[in-house]
Amino acid sequence: MLALATGVVLVAGVAVATFPDGVVPGALRTDAVAQASDSPFGADVVPQAARVDDRPPPTEISTVHAYASVPGLTAGGPEAAPEPKPAEAPPAPPAPPRREPVAVSGSIGEVISLTNQRRRDAGCGSLEPDGRLARAAQAHASDMNEKGYFDHVSRDGRRFEQRVRAAGYPRPGAENIAKGQTSAGQVVKEWMASPSHRSAMLTCAFTTIGVARSGNYWVQEFGK
Repeated sequence: MLALATGVVLVAGVAVATFPDGVVPGALRTDAVAQASDSPFGADVVPQAARVDDRPPPTEISTVHAYASVPGLTAGGPEAAPEPKPAEAPPAPPAPPRREPVAVSGSIGEVISLTNQRRRDAGCGSLEPDGRLARAAQAHASDMNEKGYFDHVSRDGRRFEQRVRAAGYPRPGAENIAKGQTSAGQVVKEWMASPSHRSAMLTCAFTTIGVARSGNYWVQEFGK
């Protein structure tokens, strides 16, 4: 008995599906994918490797503290301890630098507001925007955007604390940078998700901040 309308042929009492030339059912197409990749997962499961985009992530973040960028402190282990000296009275700590007020708005103001919100949640005081830190941050964000690199060391060889001091701020604390994020909320979320970046943002000893954006390059400068 032949059932042409339904595409089913009875052969020795067993129903066998038939299809027009050039037409392969979806289930068989899935099988072909699985077989071509030697998948052990079965015909209806495409292996994970076939579904994962292996391109690099679209965003990046990086952080550095002032003490971590001094030569000798991050490579080759600690330096030999110096010979002990007679006890002396410790010098008085330097007075905090006088703040240079600066107006902030838009995405820059939002980054500062979100950062201060996280600091308050952690029991730290709010950071005050400082014009010198803002200038240092803007110069570095613009330089990275214009020259197409992503690093705490600028193309002229200066580290972040050198750029901050050159802008007139004497006590740099840390720098967070990011690339590719399209909003203040996204960049703060990614920084907070990284222990090292979160550490910079939640260091209670920091008192000032400068934030800048150029394209989708972001820079946070912290001062003590």
